[in-house]
Amino acid sequence: MATALFNNPQVREGLAEEGIHILDRTLAVAAEHCTVTDEVTLLDQESVPVSHQALVTELQASFLNAGREARKERATPLKLNGLDGTELRIGLPLQSVHDGIYWRHEPLRLTVLIDAPRERIQAIVERQPDVARLVNNQWLWLHRILPGGGQERFVKGEWHLCPG
Repeated sequence: MATALFNNPQVREGLAEEGIHILDRTLAVAAEHCTVTDEVTLLDQESVPVSHQALVTELQASFLNAGREARKERATPLKLNGLDGTELRIGLPLQSVHDGIYWRHEPLRLTVLIDAPRERIQAIVERQPDVARLVNNQWLWLHRILPGGGQERFVKGEWHLCPG
């Protein structure tokens, strides 16, 4: 949906009126990145014009190479080359961000920001067991946008105002 808006000539005209100029040859393409396999899947490829197909093919090859390199980079210092992708080792989350001496990057949780009423968000969390586990076990932070600005975070079944 966002890519359709971005590619819409009327939207681009409106952006140009606001001083945001996007080159005519620019095309937005939606993609999904699987962080487990590091595979990137381009979505809605049939909507890509013929004029851009060669670039899409090149982009997909780049994604494959980047995914292969990212897996190799993580696996070598972690000594995970023997894993088949389904085994988990105790301490793997720490191993993925720390090499035993240095932090390789700051461990962060996914923050999901939703613009919807509390009741609708909570109803979805309650109806979807997988989502409920992610939220309730704090694998991700669930926030909502407040009318007029600001945010609330959903923690242990309650909404709390975020400072600032």
